[in-house]
Amino acid sequence: MILILTRHGQTKENVKGIIQGHLPGHLTKEGIDQAKRLSERLKNEKIDAIYSSDLKRAADTTYEIVKNHPNIPVNYVKELRERDHGSLSGKSKHNVNWEDYVPDGESAENMYKRIKTLLSKVKNKYPQGTVLFVAHGAINRMIINTIKKNPLEKWETIESTKNTSISIFEIHQNVPCNVCVFNCTEHLNTPSHEQCLKWYRECDTPQNIIDHALKVNKVATYLAKELIKRGEKINYSLVDAASLLHDLDKWDCVKDNSIEHGNLTEKILIKKGFPEIGKYAKHHVVHHLFDKKATWEEKLIIYADSRVLYDRIVSLNHRIQDALIRYNVPKNIAKKEIKFCNLCEKEIFDILKIKPDDLEKLND
Repeated sequence: MILILTRHGQTKENVKGIIQGHLPGHLTKEGIDQAKRLSERLKNEKIDAIYSSDLKRAADTTYEIVKNHPNIPVNYVKELRERDHGSLSGKSKHNVNWEDYVPDGESAENMYKRIKTLLSKVKNKYPQGTVLFVAHGAINRMIINTIKKNPLEKWETIESTKNTSISIFEIHQNVPCNVCVFNCTEHLNTPSHEQCLKWYRECDTPQNIIDHALKVNKVATYLAKELIKRGEKINYSLVDAASLLHDLDKWDCVKDNSIEHGNLTEKILIKKGFPEIGKYAKHHVVHHLFDKKATWEEKLIIYADSRVLYDRIVSLNHRIQDALIRYNVPKNIAKKEIKFCNLCEKEIFDILKIKPDDLEKLND
């Protein structure tokens, strides 16, 4: 089973330093935005079921996630509630001596029991599936400690999860889990899909160019996700944003052929405060990488663009030949581009152990 673990968005109580425990908690404006960005990050994940704490702050975060997964069963369960802090709930954490934990608070043993019971039930129901848990800081530490099969007393040594961070674990029978991603909040540092599409509209970009960018994004993020599961170190959120924005200057280039495609996109994104995304979006044009070693992020964006003709995924050869003819690419550059893209394809699919043609299922 694959477990995706996240924490609710920032709450008003988080900001004030209030101990929440079983109190409902109320998302701040930033917390709602975090939940929306989390939803976008999870949009292309194939999730079989969602289990959420029934406390308001987690349920409100789940509400945003479900917008992009409307047909997935959602279970609001008490087992994923935060640790019950008893009479400490509602008090400032700065005024509490945690060494002298109040007797009416929930014990670590009870937290462990409810998590172990839930994990067992979910693993039996989805042994080969992918399940999302939406929970809280302390209980997430207990979940991680449990699936790592650490001694119970080690749970407090687990790093606390950040608001709407993503952790992904492969859980195997009778062995410690494989940690694919841990406490990742990169999606909070990149523009949302909504913002990216707004920038396209500000450039008066025709819908066919936007549709192409959306399909390139779908391919690039799918490949990134699958490679990350197999242990490759990839900045998923960078791939997500840069692949979506790679054609931001396309319409300007069509109207003015003196503009070199990619350069204007980089300048626009530098002005908007996203220079790294601008650099990677620019580098989807292959000749920018001829004299340097390409990163995984660059290769995935280039390869995804090299598989999408208009808004359809086609073979690499079909797409490249169309582009070489349409843009009248000089033969010496064309030869290098073909070699580069073929090497990318081989590297990607040697790791994934699937065929390049299998990508065409994403056309559906």
